[in-house]
Amino acid sequence: MLKVQLKTTGSLLAVVLFGGFKGPGGKQPIALGDRREIFADRYLIGEMKGARFVMHAPRDEGPVMRFDQPWESDAPAYITILKDGDTYRAYYRGGHIRAGGKKEDNTCYAESKDGINWQKPSLGLVEANGSKANNIILEEAPFTHNFSPFIDKNPKARPEEKFKAFGGH
Repeated sequence: MLKVQLKTTGSLLAVVLFGGFKGPGGKQPIALGDRREIFADRYLIGEMKGARFVMHAPRDEGPVMRFDQPWESDAPAYITILKDGDTYRAYYRGGHIRAGGKKEDNTCYAESKDGINWQKPSLGLVEANGSKANNIILEEAPFTHNFSPFIDKNPKARPEEKFKAFGGH
């Protein structure tokens, strides 16, 4: 059986998994090494005494990013956040009304160093409302629909091609 020892140091709760015991279902313990693990269920815990799982109540900390530009939608979608070194990169679907009343979807970009304070750089890539002073990276249907960016971790990927995405219907 997998044994769990709970230790508290201040407000930090440390879970120590001891090897040499059988884990869940009689299997060998899973080696966590120095990885962080979320203990959201009992999958990694064979026995627990004097402790319980407690779901913490969510706390409203207010908006993290406001979608308040004319080329952004008031109901943005497909928000993806990637951690790239010490920068968080957010990609999301926006939209605006073109001349003639046609709605045009687009994909916008924002970045943050802490994941809380976001900047929307003026990229100068795509014209919206008569100006390229915006953070739009893509305005081509159907690619903006379900736009899903990712970082290519293949060591053979060229550095200038590490950001990739797929999208469409």
